[in-house]
Amino acid sequence: MSRRKRLALIVGAPAATFTAGAALGLAGVVGGVPGCPFTFGGTVIRAEIVCKSGGLVRDIRIDRGRITAIGPGRTLTILERDGTSVSMPVASTARITLGRLSVSFNTLKKNMRVQTQREGDGPADTVDATRR
Repeated sequence: MSRRKRLALIVGAPAATFTAGAALGLAGVVGGVPGCPFTFGGTVIRAEIVCKSGGLVRDIRIDRGRITAIGPGRTLTILERDGTSVSMPVASTARITLGRLSVSFNTLKKNMRVQTQREGDGPADTVDATRR
């Protein structure tokens, strides 16, 4: 094998592996945002994704954790796995699910696990809950 081919293999293989790994990591939680498709694995605690779609820049925030309080004005307080506590309002138009079934905000209870999605510091527009 020529020196040039060996160099291409030495440099190319790790780069291909990194690129494939990054793609799989981003293709592996959220149903996605129109124009900003993404998903994550179960180890993600929170994420902020900034993407550009149709000329608009979007700042999407994902929070995961356990509900520690349900406050007035449709507010959830979530304790994330790293100990961070996050409070956020939930929009009256939010899509709220328990398992895979659509439910009302009043169905959410303390100690349920949730994943929320919101635009920037706005109210959550998606809340996906599980009993565990």
